[in-house]
Amino acid sequence: MSNLQALENTQTKTGAQELIEALLVNGVDTIFGIPGESFLAHLEAMREQEKALTFYVNRHEGGAAFMAEAYSKLTGKPGVLFVSRFPGATNASIGLGVAHEDSSPLVLFVGQVDQAVAGRESFQEIDYTGFFGGIAKRVFVINDVSRVGEIVTAAFQLAVSGRKGPVVVVLPHDIQLEAVGKYQLRSYKHVFNAPSHHDLTALTSMLTKSARPLLLLGGVGWNKLAQSQIVKFAEDNALPVVNASRRNDVFPNDHQNYAGVATVNMNPAVANLIVESDLIIALGCRLDEMTTGRYTLIKAPIPAQKLVHIYPGSAELGNVYQADLLINADVCEMTESLYGFNNLYELPLLEERRARVLAANLKYKEFLHYENNSLELNLAKVIEHMQAVLPQDTIVANGAGNNAQWLDRFYQYRVPGTKLTSFCGSMGYGVPAAIAAKLVYPDRSVISWNGDGCFQMNMNELIVAAARRLQIIFLIVENGTYGTIRQHQEKNYPCHKFGTDIENPDFVQLAAAYNCFGVRVNSTEAFAEAFAAARAYEGPAIIALKVQPEILSPTERVSSACKMN
Repeated sequence: MSNLQALENTQTKTGAQELIEALLVNGVDTIFGIPGESFLAHLEAMREQEKALTFYVNRHEGGAAFMAEAYSKLTGKPGVLFVSRFPGATNASIGLGVAHEDSSPLVLFVGQVDQAVAGRESFQEIDYTGFFGGIAKRVFVINDVSRVGEIVTAAFQLAVSGRKGPVVVVLPHDIQLEAVGKYQLRSYKHVFNAPSHHDLTALTSMLTKSARPLLLLGGVGWNKLAQSQIVKFAEDNALPVVNASRRNDVFPNDHQNYAGVATVNMNPAVANLIVESDLIIALGCRLDEMTTGRYTLIKAPIPAQKLVHIYPGSAELGNVYQADLLINADVCEMTESLYGFNNLYELPLLEERRARVLAANLKYKEFLHYENNSLELNLAKVIEHMQAVLPQDTIVANGAGNNAQWLDRFYQYRVPGTKLTSFCGSMGYGVPAAIAAKLVYPDRSVISWNGDGCFQMNMNELIVAAARRLQIIFLIVENGTYGTIRQHQEKNYPCHKFGTDIENPDFVQLAAAYNCFGVRVNSTEAFAEAFAAARAYEGPAIIALKVQPEILSPTERVSSACKMN
């Protein structure tokens, strides 16, 4: 009789059963992962709770981790991921890296060898504290079965507190099978950081004196209420608004106060707007390298502009920028405090601000225009058509690469939580993230935008969508090259192409193999019909957008880069 059978016969609860019950208490109903022998007891405990829990079985731990991370962005709850030891854990690390960079709450449960043989480099044994130490907020190792519930709740609490992020919980095999007595379990609780009266008074004083203020928005935690509150604040105080890199959906792009996004290859007018401001109110964003133009538009550590930095993680405040005012506050708490704030500015000052807002918005609209009749397939026109026919709450997931520049420049996001991407630019994100989006919001339109290299890094997760007939449209910018790397190659080693070409499968045949709709589009004119057919199909659809490798981005060409050098 096995240890597990003996425990069942005496009707005692195992450590694994206790852990799954703790997940339920903490509001978990969705788990991603790949089964492994190192946590078989947890799989059995999940089976016993299958009416309350759904375990989505992935094809690679990297794809599973991306789905769990995207789930956390979409729901605001920690994504939950189960993987087996060493190979499973190391494969999943890419998703933890994204969760760290994106400040997404995520809890990874990973199997471990028995404690009796630990420390001997046993089969698939790894030191998780050392391995995940740089990207996880903490690595918990459960070495006492009586503390299972305590540690699970502590992991969730840490994941959602301050600057949100990933936490790892290590599950030694023997602890999973040990008996544990019943005791009360409690869920984690959100702790909110709010601005103080002193913070708001100081901000009021600085804003009152500013002739050229700028509102720079980013980070996580935005919802429709927070967006509506910050919209009113921008309107009432005549503030031009710039969204931080890869946070295009925070402020509605069709609003009259919107000036654009600060990101790679940003509109020069946005860069000028940032530099010329006398006050920058940065809410929710860390002020990263991409947003700040490698720390040149806002110079570190002491900017030329007055700077108010508002962020939920106190450790980030003052870490890079020694701002004039530091406020430790969550996005929603801050927007609620700002809502209705309308100082009595002198009329000349207010008129100057309003004129600046109108000028910035006009330059943003000019940047949306892109006439290039020489392109057989114009991706700007493709996005324009998508924009015209898709609902405003459509979720657009994208991976990394130059292909994403077309979205950043031409797609207008209006609703928070509709841009789903990896802040650190990790390839392979667009496919699993879109699948997670459709699982969370089955009634909303979901688009996955990918480069051909990016798509192939996790295209095996298509089966998760195909098996459930999820209506997701996967767009593939098919140019047969790693475009971003080719761009940098041309800049640094002009005309020395090497290692950046890729061979692709026939994506239409691939779609058929996965029981998906598939079509290749070679011209701008053909896109509308293909897109309509994909939207009508009752299941996943793949549209391969065939473009030339010559087209590196909306503004850069291989031949031009070669000639310039």
